Amino acid sequence: MRKHVVFIRAGASSVHRRLLLEDPKRNWDCFVNWYIAAPDETVAEYYSTEGFNKYEGFVAAWQQGLRDKGYHYIALLDDDLLFAAGDISKMFELCERYGLAISQPALRWGSNSNHPVSLWNPLTRYRQTNFVEVMMPFMAGHVVEQLLPSFTRTRSTWGIDHLWYALLEGKQALAVVDAVRVHHMKPADVNGGAFYRYLAAAGVDAWQEYHEVMQEYPKRDEYRSLPQGHCYQPLFAARLFSGLFTYVERKKVAWHRRLLSWRILW
Repeated sequence: MRKHVVFIRAGASSVHRRLLLEDPKRNWDCFVNWYIAAPDETVAEYYSTEGFNKYEGFVAAWQQGLRDKGYHYIALLDDDLLFAAGDISKMFELCERYGLAISQPALRWGSNSNHPVSLWNPLTRYRQTNFVEVMMPFMAGHVVEQLLPSFTRTRSTWGIDHLWYALLEGKQALAVVDAVRVHHMKPADVNGGAFYRYLAAAGVDAWQEYHEVMQEYPKRDEYRSLPQGHCYQPLFAARLFSGLFTYVERKKVAWHRRLLSWRILW
């Protein structure tokens, strides 16, 4: 058993096989939670088909014995997140090195993005934020225990990530790790995407669930990087480059959109 585990909600086009192949010295075990009929494969350490969504599937696995494995960090990934070879192991190493309670890798400029705060900032190794998105959190084991009740708050998973900052504020810091960048391969299609057709068939209204969460935990600020608490790249000192950091945070959305229109990843 390795130190960490990746729990991935997987369909027919899941990238987990590639991620495993490209990381032969990985420090993580792989738990594949199928949302299709389980194919005949044995590349991962664990498999299941439980749960209406990724988080329900994870809660079932956690309660049925995954909790007892003693993994240091747990990543809960969608199946359309392409990491560079070995970068999942690198992400876990950085989580341990910096003692990050809950974090996520940054999104590449030109990748499909839902929240600007997740886009890469080249000045930092990691930066403290008030948001970590639901599609790729990396959590310490004790944080999983703290947040477990939130995992089943909505069936669509909308709003679950909004809860995390509200529940952890003043207790644990959230972070985006810019030293690891990810390509989100598929854009969210709330009108005709497969997941949203699946929700509609089950009578689940994602927007309604989201608004219910927001009513209970009102949004006090936009999702953003916080003013301080960042770990800068070696060439950049916080005291000297805080103004440049703010400039990049403000401009990166425009740069990302330009690369997205040109179909260029950075």
